[in-house]
Formats: sequence, C-alpha cells, structure tokens
Amino acid sequence: RRLVGKMKQDSKDIILSVVNDVSKIVSEMAGIQLEEKQASMVENRLRSRMVRLGISNFREYLDYLNQHLESESQALLSLLTTHHTFFFREFSHFEFLLNRSLPRLIEKARTRPTKTINIWSAACSKGHEVYSLAMFFAFHLKIMAPDLKFRIWGTDIDPESVACAQNGVYRTEELKQSPQMYMADNWIRGQKTVAEFSKVKDTLKKHCVFQTANLMSLDTFIKDKQNRIIIIKY
Repeated sequence: RRLVGKMKQDSKDIILSVVNDVSKIVSEMAGIQLEEKQASMVENRLRSRMVRLGISNFREYLDYLNQHLESESQALLSLLTTHHTFFFREFSHFEFLLNRSLPRLIEKARTRPTKTINIWSAACSKGHEVYSLAMFFAFHLKIMAPDLKFRIWGTDIDPESVACAQNGVYRTEELKQSPQMYMADNWIRGQKTVAEFSKVKDTLKKHCVFQTANLMSLDTFIKDKQNRIIIIKY
C-alpha cells in the first residue's frame, strides 16, 4: 500500500492529508479511532517525530513514510498511543478486589493443580498497573493465602511501552502514589546519578511477564492460556 499526498505544496491541506493518512494507519493497526478533534494532537506529535528524523516539512515526511511504511507505522503507533497510567490508578478497583473478589479467587485457585491466581493486564502500557497488581497480591496473599502463587501477564500493542515495563525502572516520585503498606521491600532506590529512579526487585518482578499483543488479534496470546486467566484488567 502506498499513501499519496495530493497537494503540491506544504499547505494546510497537505498537513491534513498526512494527518489523515497517519490516523488511518493507527486505526488499521490497533483499532484506535483518532477523531477530527484530535487532529492538532496528531499534527504536533508528527512535528516532534519529524524533528527527530531531521525532516523539514510534511511532504518530505510523506515520502519518508511511503519508503519506510512498515517500520514507521510501528513508530507512529508508539507516538500516538496515549499512555495515561500511574501506580494504583483508580484505587477503588483495588478496594473492590480486596473486599469482594479476593476471597473467591483464593478459593477457586486452591482447586487448581497449580495453586496459582493468574491475572491479565490487557493494556498494560509501561507497566505501572502490572506492578501495582503485583504489590497488591504479594501483600495480601502473604496474609490470606501463603500457600498460593500468582502470575501477571502484561500486554500492550506498543513495543516501546512493553520494553519500559520489562525494564521496571521508574521515577521514584511516581512510586509515592502507592500506599506505603504495598511498597514494603519491593523497590531499590538509585544512587548518585540515578538517585531520581527506583527499580523493581526481582522478588516482585518474577511474578510478572510482559509481551507485545494486539487486542484486535489475540489468538497467539490466548491459545496457551485458556482456562488459566482469572482476572482481566484494562
């Protein structure tokens, strides 16, 4: 497939044409609908991408996109995916899980040969929610069901986000959003030049598995996990 910009000069029309082409690519890849009201956001992010590539105008970028469609489409997906995430986002969900669901999950997991609670964070972004769930289960299972294990799969369509999640390094300031009782001994504070960052300890990270997955095409991910996923969290 080749994208075609119809205008002869880098006018508002050519900019809109490129924005529309890019929005269509992202929609086809991930089902993300970028509406007309988001056109300025797409344009601004494209401009930052062009600066990074050393491209001076939208017509030149269109040529570059046509020549590198596969690799650039993936870069656009990372660029335009909104990563609204932080530790223990929507805390009421964790309260509901603790007060209403956890006893039943424990009971069900004890009937399984693996004695494991399995969780799927289906759009895990950069891993904040996965590690939030890991802290939650590590704390409460130690008290309520020390005989059980847990495993969390974190998936996202954006490879850059998945790589960040796998790395498990965040600004220490971000961790301050987490309840202190869940922090326990799960993080290592950086020193000297990396003092602003903290890294998840292996004792917590070992419960978390990250991989790239598109929610529009999940056959490969789901195939070997049927009858194993207990919680699905978006």
